[in-house]
Amino acid sequence: MACQKIVRLHLMESYCYPVLSYALECFNLSSTHIQQLNACWNSVYRKIFHYKPWTSVRELIHCLERMNFEYLFYQKKLCFLHNLMCCNIGIILLPLLWEFLHTLMNMQLQSTTLRVLHLLTIKLRLDIVYK
Repeated sequence: MACQKIVRLHLMESYCYPVLSYALECFNLSSTHIQQLNACWNSVYRKIFHYKPWTSVRELIHCLERMNFEYLFYQKKLCFLHNLMCCNIGIILLPLLWEFLHTLMNMQLQSTTLRVLHLLTIKLRLDIVYK
């Protein structure tokens, strides 16, 4: 029975998550929109593992060694910005990076997530400077 649930989750991650997150990294979403998408993605876990709507799935996601939607979104956003900076027009796009960093600092993320994103942005800045 547990194997079926993991297979269902894998199918949702393979087919539904890409549809839900398609091209989101191109937009500056508000924290409210990101929270709504995170709640939508959490409902996938609730449905598969038969959790009540008011029950948190944070611990389940952690135990399954998965990442929540918010973290996945910021990871995609950083990869998108990194790829833009690797283009020849990277200097023109530098304000996008600063706007994104400003957005991150204004949001109340978990400290671990914020540290990881901060380290990734430092690496991204170094890649730009030493390019």
